[in-house]
Amino acid sequence: MKEVVFIVNPAAKNGAALRTWNKIEKMLKEKIEFEVYYSKRAGHAKKLAAHLAIEKQHPFLLVAVGGDGTIHEVVNGIISHPHVIIAYIPAGSGNDFSRGYKLPQNPQKCARIIFDRMSTNI
Repeated sequence: MKEVVFIVNPAAKNGAALRTWNKIEKMLKEKIEFEVYYSKRAGHAKKLAAHLAIEKQHPFLLVAVGGDGTIHEVVNGIISHPHVIIAYIPAGSGNDFSRGYKLPQNPQKCARIIFDRMSTNI
C-alpha cells in the first residue's frame, strides 16, 4: 500500500467537517497508517499540498477532506507534481465537485471506497 496523507479543512461546513474527519480517522486508524495535516486559513491547503509534493519525491496518495475550496486548493498545489495521486472525501456544504464526479455524498462511504480500491488497484 502506498503512503497516505490527508489534508483536512476543519472549518469546512462551518466546522462540521472536523466532526466528519474524527469519525473517518477513527475508522482508518484500525486499517492503515497515515499522516494528517490541517489547513488553517484560505490558501493553506494549497501550500501544504505543494510542500508535501516537493518533500516526498515518490508516489503517494493525497486525500483532501473538506469542501470544494479544499479540493481546489489541493489540486492546484500539486498540479505540476505527477507523482501525487489525489483522492477526495467530501465534507463541505455544497460538494459540487463530488456531485460532478458522481462521488458518494456520504464521507465515510467515500473513505471506504478509496481504501477498498487502494488495496486492489493502487
